[in-house]
Amino acid sequence: MQGKIIRGVAGFYYVNVEGEGVFECKAKGIFRYRKVKPLPGDNVGLTVISREAMTGNIDEIYGRDSELVRPAVANADQAVIVFAAAWPAPNLNLLDRFLVLMQEQGIKTLVFRSWSVSTKKTRSGKLSRRSLRGSTRGADARCFFSPQNMRRAPSC
Repeated sequence: MQGKIIRGVAGFYYVNVEGEGVFECKAKGIFRYRKVKPLPGDNVGLTVISREAMTGNIDEIYGRDSELVRPAVANADQAVIVFAAAWPAPNLNLLDRFLVLMQEQGIKTLVFRSWSVSTKKTRSGKLSRRSLRGSTRGADARCFFSPQNMRRAPSC
């Protein structure tokens, strides 16, 4: 049976098998011997131990298209990077590192700059800095970077 690892926690891997559901699996010891670690995103072959308990063992890891170290994922197609525009001060060196890593792996990348600073004053008269969690109002899609064109877009 084949599936895709969707989560890995403390040696347990949750494998989504199309049409069957999510199985809780352990990796065989051969992977430790080969020094290969199953990663979320890996396409794997598994043996079902119990269909009622939805448990199994991962027997084989199929080829990877890409592999990222941090976060540890495999077979990523695209990445979205969100950076602050003003506060906290953006670390452009870190952004460069992300872009180079994505280019090296051949992953399409989209970078957003986030405007998440509130201009409201608190009772003490200081400016309040709060994030807009779960809101798309803070994202500005005009500033687009791609691995092929690593210069700032004219609208930035």
